[in-house]
Amino acid sequence: MIGYLEGEVVVRRADWLILKVNSVGYKVFSVGFDAQIGQKLVVYTFDLVREDRRELYGFASLEALELFETMIEVNGVGPKLAAKILSNAGHDSVIERILAGDVDFLTGIPGVG
Repeated sequence: MIGYLEGEVVVRRADWLILKVNSVGYKVFSVGFDAQIGQKLVVYTFDLVREDRRELYGFASLEALELFETMIEVNGVGPKLAAKILSNAGHDSVIERILAGDVDFLTGIPGVG
């Protein structure tokens, strides 16, 4: 399991990037942070391994990764939806809104019923 990567951003797209680490490029879905080509970056990762694919989700902080892991334990919340929620608001904001019972915030995100 890959838990942490440190390297240089060599490709950047809307929701993912390729991080070059010791001459190996890792495709990482960036969750809740922005990065630029050429930027040195540290990401904490969630390594999703399924029968038909493998995906890395990257987070700027360990706290954001831990919140993501907690969210995907909720029935009906998969990695893509959890990533979308965290990308719409930062880690602290998501926690505050959940604790406050802000249903409008969650239902305002496409894919959340």
